[in-house]
Amino acid sequence: MNPPVSDSNGLSVENLSVSFGGVQALRDVRVQVSPGEIHGVIGPNGAGKTTLFDVIAGVVRADTGKISLGSDVITRSSPTARARLGVRRTFQRAQVFGHLSVRDNLLTAIEWRGGGGGVLADVLKRVPSRQQLEVERQRRVDEVLAMCELEDVASILAAALPIGRARMVELGRAIVDEPRLLLLDEPTSGLDEVETERLAQIVRMVAAGEKCGVLLVEHDIAFIMSLSDSLTALNLGEVLADGPASDVIASTAVHDAYLGTGATT
Repeated sequence: MNPPVSDSNGLSVENLSVSFGGVQALRDVRVQVSPGEIHGVIGPNGAGKTTLFDVIAGVVRADTGKISLGSDVITRSSPTARARLGVRRTFQRAQVFGHLSVRDNLLTAIEWRGGGGGVLADVLKRVPSRQQLEVERQRRVDEVLAMCELEDVASILAAALPIGRARMVELGRAIVDEPRLLLLDEPTSGLDEVETERLAQIVRMVAAGEKCGVLLVEHDIAFIMSLSDSLTALNLGEVLADGPASDVIASTAVHDAYLGTGATT
């Protein structure tokens, strides 16, 4: 595990509340994730974990509260604006562009920086600066394909992949344009033991540079404890405990609401 560094560039969620009709999904939730820190979120079904991710990613609008990434206040920013600031996520069910190759799935994540295709690209392809940009894009994609062990399927349509490899494509797409905050929503679902260990290695590598914080929801307590520096435990939309992973797991409130019931996140 990496000791967290200064959180001046990290995620800060303050007093976050969200309701759907008469149902309070989150109430006064606070979460801090520093660059280089892996922070886990646990809790029983319906605790509000995915809603928290959706609000941080900009898919759901908060009723009250403040979300910041370093000096950038992103509470009202669009999902696209947040992504361009470095907020990336994966989903409970792997979401890939099935009609694109594995390589092109990764390329889509850095297309916004320029160097992609289209008619203008054909006109400018001999411009040295554009050629260099394209070389850099392809080099980064090659690097991430290797990291995720996807070189052998780089040219295959993502729709043809088994779930474990599709999840690696989704993860590769999330990290190819280096994130500042990586949101992983039950990333081991559908993975075998070897794939799960590879995932853990990649998450550690992403956090090791101390430029990216990781927020992780996972039903496998052994997995989340092996990775997380700190934990937030939610129940019915409220924070039960927050702090070092070992302290949160030892909390009586957490044990009674979650661990002692045999529930899964």
